[in-house]
Amino acid sequence: MKTNKLILIAAALMIAGFLTGCTEKKESRIVYDSYKGLVMCGYQGWFTAPTDGADMGWGHYGTRKGEFRPGECTIDFWPEMDEYEKQYDTPFKYADGTTATLYSPHDASSVDLHFKWMEESGIDGVFMQRFVNNARPENPKKAHFDKVFDNAMKGAQNHNRAICLMYDLSGMRFGERGDDVELLLNDWKEISEKYGVYNRDKGYDCYLHHNGKPLLAIWGIGFTDRPYGLEDCQRLVEAFKEQGVALHLGVPTFWRTLTRDTRPDSLLHTIIKTGDIVHPWTPGRYRDKETYEAYKPNIAEDIAWTKANGLDYASGVFPGFSWYNNALEEFPGRNNPLNATPREEGRFLWMQLAGAVNSGAEMLYVCMFDEIDEGTAIFKLSDNPPVGESPFVARESTIPSDHYMWLCGQASKALKEKAKLPEQMPRR
Repeated sequence: MKTNKLILIAAALMIAGFLTGCTEKKESRIVYDSYKGLVMCGYQGWFTAPTDGADMGWGHYGTRKGEFRPGECTIDFWPEMDEYEKQYDTPFKYADGTTATLYSPHDASSVDLHFKWMEESGIDGVFMQRFVNNARPENPKKAHFDKVFDNAMKGAQNHNRAICLMYDLSGMRFGERGDDVELLLNDWKEISEKYGVYNRDKGYDCYLHHNGKPLLAIWGIGFTDRPYGLEDCQRLVEAFKEQGVALHLGVPTFWRTLTRDTRPDSLLHTIIKTGDIVHPWTPGRYRDKETYEAYKPNIAEDIAWTKANGLDYASGVFPGFSWYNNALEEFPGRNNPLNATPREEGRFLWMQLAGAVNSGAEMLYVCMFDEIDEGTAIFKLSDNPPVGESPFVARESTIPSDHYMWLCGQASKALKEKAKLPEQMPRR
């Protein structure tokens, strides 16, 4: 009897300890009530493989004609593939003659791996890119992007990372071309209800909130090269404000002065003031230390403008830029050099991270997590890409494959501690 009693006591203590551990784990979860103090990345999730179930061939790996082989591809970097559970053989070969493989975000395991990397490196989460055309119910590609979004929501929940939807207005129809305002409102309704965006008790506490409301990002307002006008954008923004969301607005680099890449119309400022966060798009606006130093004063001036108008500011950074293989198809004959903006082992990215944080930025947007088409990806990249007719940029062999993610994690730590970053890039 005494032995049985001891067993029962031990079992009770084990159960109590288990329950206490679960409570502590639940209490230790980060609840993302503000973008302030976070480093967030853009996440495309648009890649596919012929046998992944998406029925889209080599989406965003291959050309618009559906070709994917040496001499016909659209990516400039190759992912490091060692950790992916599901891999797909490609027509490309490594220098030793072995077949090169790629991943598909259609597979939940691949997206979960990405969020695992974010958790390990200290990156806070992602803005899921959702192009207007891919939200159309009649578009067969919509099923893939719905699947990837679902994979990302689960990955964010599994690894306690923040996630936020970002509508990219590329392909948006207004006026005589049609009217996609209702399309996006319905898409948002479907997503927000499915994942309990307004009610975290439904099981997803990972969705990012700001100013007491779910955050929604709209990118592509005020650019000179867009076919739609600012009046249309204003109507869209006001329609979403009525949905009870906080708005993160993606605008041109020179939005404040209404110059260069920005429509010279003060209506843009009126639209911005109805939002919550301003996010200027900076990739390609500078390419080295000299051109960045010329741009950097804009950060402090932008922050001063947003604070004076009761808004927040997200500073954009990117690790480098290369758009060679894709440009061969889109702009034949135009010179788009491989590795146009060198990464310099992370020094180019660190220069921007330190510049933004030390200028007073409280939140950062990294372009992008997985964008290997234009060479702005910060996830694990290969230092030994395939060889042959299509050239690729190799990740510097002098740094570990998670180096760019780690640098972003260091910036996130500084934001949370309200600390400055050293001008010189740290080493591990």
